[in-house]
Amino acid sequence: MISNWISWSPVAATAIMMYWAKTSHIAVLHYNVFLISILAWCGGLIAFYRVFNRTGMQNGTQVSKRG
Repeated sequence: MISNWISWSPVAATAIMMYWAKTSHIAVLHYNVFLISILAWCGGLIAFYRVFNRTGMQNGTQVSKRG
């Protein structure tokens, strides 16, 4: 159950950040900062899910990696 919550936490954080970006008008006022922050966030998400997938957890259960 905890693993399922952890895997969905970046989705919730992304939604919160998108709402903040919309209300603060950062994409209009500071376009370069906005682009750099999006690139950094995407890189962080890729790293998070690679590490999360390496542990073998899916839907809160341990997955066997046998071929």
